[in-house]
Amino acid sequence: MQIKTDNFTIRPFTEQEIPAFTKYHNDLTWMKYQGFKGLSAETFAQELLQPVDLYEGHQFAVVSNDNSQALLGDIYVQRDGQK
Repeated sequence: MQIKTDNFTIRPFTEQEIPAFTKYHNDLTWMKYQGFKGLSAETFAQELLQPVDLYEGHQFAVVSNDNSQALLGDIYVQRDGQK
């Protein structure tokens, strides 16, 4: 799954984005009210790099479309309803 706008793209994570994801997801001031935090980079990688299954839910990367392809954030998507 990939959604592209003029400014950013929502797509599955790559291994290169795990360190940045780990850094901000383990910042307890920033992630105070979030549940997916406080884990090792290896644990995050195991979760984020799995095949996409929208019925189970999946965390997607939000990346800049400029040359930096910088990780801007993430979004969790889960299909509601039956298969």
